[in-house]
Amino acid sequence: MPQPATRNERGSYVQKFDMKKTIFINYRSCDEPFAALFIDKRLAEHFGPERVFRDTRTIRPGTHFPTEIRLALQQCRVLLVVIGARWLRRGPGGRLIDRPDDYVRLEIANGLRRPDVAVVPVLVDDTPMPAASDLPADIAELASRQYVRLRFRDADADASRLVGELVKLIGDVGL
Repeated sequence: MPQPATRNERGSYVQKFDMKKTIFINYRSCDEPFAALFIDKRLAEHFGPERVFRDTRTIRPGTHFPTEIRLALQQCRVLLVVIGARWLRRGPGGRLIDRPDDYVRLEIANGLRRPDVAVVPVLVDDTPMPAASDLPADIAELASRQYVRLRFRDADADASRLVGELVKLIGDVGL
């Protein structure tokens, strides 16, 4: 498991781990957290847990999570965006994705700005791909990215297909 960033003698954060070719799992905890957990487990089995970033597994308690997320995003080569039926749902005060400080949105925008990152939507069950018009402008391009599907009934086969596609993108850096 990667070590968290720590502060050096000048108070700057320094990285204590090398996560080249990392896969970053982006998900909304009120949408499909078990899909994200399943994907994390399957990818960690193949690529090794040090190559897969999922916030609640990777970030150690007590660390500054915005810094950890920023570092992981800087090092990722693949950003998986887990999208379930409740991903765009309205809550009190409107949709979370419309908030400029929404971590899901910020992570996606970061990945889309980088030409070296493959941003891959993972649609859960029968969830449709959001239309560009349903997304904030800074992440509207997500709607034009080729997606993969993770279905409850075929989760193992779909996860194996995802692993195969990721191997094509970043190589087989597993154990």
